[in-house]
Amino acid sequence: MKKKFLSPDFIPMWTAINTIAATCSMIALITTVYLSSNAMRDSMKTFNQNFETSNYTELDSMYFELLKLALEKPYLTHPAALKDAKQLQEYDIYANMVWNFIETITDRCNDNKKLEATWYPVVDALNRLHRNWFDDPKNKHKFKDAFREYIVQDRYKPWTVAGA
Repeated sequence: MKKKFLSPDFIPMWTAINTIAATCSMIALITTVYLSSNAMRDSMKTFNQNFETSNYTELDSMYFELLKLALEKPYLTHPAALKDAKQLQEYDIYANMVWNFIETITDRCNDNKKLEATWYPVVDALNRLHRNWFDDPKNKHKFKDAFREYIVQDRYKPWTVAGA
C-alpha cells in the first residue's frame, strides 16, 4: 500500500484536486464579497433614506407645533404689533423657539439637498419675521457662533425663491 501513495501519478493528481478546490474556494470568496458589497450598498441606501425621512418628520413635527402656537396667539407672528408686557414675554419665548428650530434645520440639513430645498424657504420666511429678535445683542449668547455667522451671511439664501 505504501507504494500506491508514492506512485508518480498520485502527487500530480492530488495537486490537481487541491488546485481545483482552491479555485472553487476563491470563486466562492469573490462571489461572497461581491454579494456582501451589494447588500451593504443597498443597506446604506435604505439607512440614508430612513434617516432623511426621520429628519423630515421630526422637523415637520416641530414646525407644526410652532404654527399651532401662532394660530392660538396670532400676535406672535407680528412682533411690531405687540401691546403689553405679557405679549412681549410670550413673543420672546416664541422667537427663541423659532430660532432654535431654525438652528435645528441648519444642523439637520447638513448638505442634504432634498432637505435644504424643503426647509431653507421656511428658514427664509421665519428669518424675515423674527430677524430683529435674533439681531438683538441680548440674544447673541443663545446661539453658537457658527450658526450666527451662517444666518448673518445668509448662507441658506440660494434655496429661497429668487426675487421674493
